Amino acid sequence: MNTTSFFKIAFFVSLFLLLVTLSAFITFLLKQDPATDINDETAYGRGFAHFRNSAGFDNRQQEEYKLFLNDYRASIQSEQSKLREKQSTMFEIMAGENPDTVVLNQISIEASQLQHQIRLQTFRHLMKVRELANDQQRKGLQVLYREMLQESRHPNSQAGKGRNRMRHGR
Repeated sequence: MNTTSFFKIAFFVSLFLLLVTLSAFITFLLKQDPATDINDETAYGRGFAHFRNSAGFDNRQQEEYKLFLNDYRASIQSEQSKLREKQSTMFEIMAGENPDTVVLNQISIEASQLQHQIRLQTFRHLMKVRELANDQQRKGLQVLYREMLQESRHPNSQAGKGRNRMRHGR
């Protein structure tokens, strides 16, 4: 093998590796999921972070809201953990060879009860926030509540993608 053919082959191999590396890097940049880069403030979807930012709270109200939100998160943490366990158990049973529908029904009922407890805690949290707000802010909160409700009901909505994704087959 002479020197010119060696350099020619090395050139094309290097060019190929450069193109592969560039395409992988560009794909990484374009496909990067913004949801993985969110901080704790926005980790609960549009709801609470958007809610706080849209409410028009002053500094005192924002500090109280943070306390309310921390209390709320702490109050539902156990139920959320149990709910994830129930859902995982249900999927494991369904993936098994002969799923026991009686067991699946019981786990489904328990999961529904946990969801109900979480929803009750959410309502209590929203009532605290309502009490924190002044009259004008309450009117704005009513609009925000309606928007969030519509968002969660609309099957083709891209907003809120991620919240309630286990509902409606999403």
